[in-house]
Amino acid sequence: MKPSSQSLVFVHTSWSLAVAVVLVLVTAVLGWIAWQRSGRRMVIGWLEFLRVLIIACLAITLNQPEWREIFKPDTKPVLGVLWDASGSMETRDILDPAQPAAEPRSRAETLKPLTQSSVWDPLKQRMDVVIEPFSSTQEPPAEGTDINGALNSPH
Repeated sequence: MKPSSQSLVFVHTSWSLAVAVVLVLVTAVLGWIAWQRSGRRMVIGWLEFLRVLIIACLAITLNQPEWREIFKPDTKPVLGVLWDASGSMETRDILDPAQPAAEPRSRAETLKPLTQSSVWDPLKQRMDVVIEPFSSTQEPPAEGTDINGALNSPH
């Protein structure tokens, strides 16, 4: 997949930028002075140039350079709606806040409207919606929930 954009970005603060600039300038001035004191010998000039180059690289690193590549997907994303189909969903512990005196509903009754394909229709234009039940992989299904199996399934 080819990136849609590439850029070099620095994640710096004003303080890190100021410290970096001062560090490079001080090193360059001290290098110039050292080169002048050596009688402008070529070897010392190259040595001081190398020192300034190393400090400049350090200053660049201090400002956190990042190479960013942005990839636009070729396919629509997939929204996986996984709902628990284990026996624990028959537990009646969901209270209706509007009717606190009413008998508690089961978890399965509360969840049932969300397992209908029509609820997810507004999202189907932007993404593929897959609605899948899951529970234990044992036969017959156990009382526990196996979410790992559902997440690792090939759907």
